[in-house]
Amino acid sequence: LNNENNKGNSFTKDNLSTEFSIAFDILFIHWVHSNEPKVVETILEAMGPMTNLLPTEKYEALVPKLIPNMFMLYKKPNLDSYFVTQAVTYILMRTVKNKSLLTSQMIDNINMTLFSLVLTLPDYDQPQKIKNHFEVLRCFDILLLNFPSFTQEFLYQRAKAVNEEEKMKAIVILTHLLSSSEKAISENLIMISKENISIENVSIKMKRVLLKAIVALAYRQNLQ
Repeated sequence: LNNENNKGNSFTKDNLSTEFSIAFDILFIHWVHSNEPKVVETILEAMGPMTNLLPTEKYEALVPKLIPNMFMLYKKPNLDSYFVTQAVTYILMRTVKNKSLLTSQMIDNINMTLFSLVLTLPDYDQPQKIKNHFEVLRCFDILLLNFPSFTQEFLYQRAKAVNEEEKMKAIVILTHLLSSSEKAISENLIMISKENISIENVSIKMKRVLLKAIVALAYRQNLQ
């Protein structure tokens, strides 16, 4: 750049906000809908971090469209879900800076969509699925920390479910939160976990999931 013509200018987020916005729109409106999975995965890797570079007003206007569009990508054939979830993580981290951007209905939709992606017994021979599983759990860390009442109520209802697969997913999430979410742990979360631990009349698969939950509670010194 010519120093005479650009004296005093510098490359900062603020003075490049228009360029960032235009670039993001091109990716979001056009490229992320490509029929080539590898192209979409590359675009998603860029879009996630770019959300932090968008002007606040621009980003806040995007949120109602951004999250549903990300979730639609989970249905795209041959697309690695990990790249979608990674982008969702970035979006959540930016969005919770202004919690009012998310309505209760949006939070419920986020919880339900991410919940469906949880693995009850991860297969470590499929590393990308494992990466996605743990990225989903990372999203629940963010949700619990920023929307504790919504997230706890959601997990409580799922942990009480008759359907064993749904119950196991809830316990997997609770176990993760008990083990890793230091700032978000509450007595209520611990109580929900305790209430749903019973190894009587359950499958071997369920017993394996419950055993991990028992270890997490013991780690928290809340096993009685």
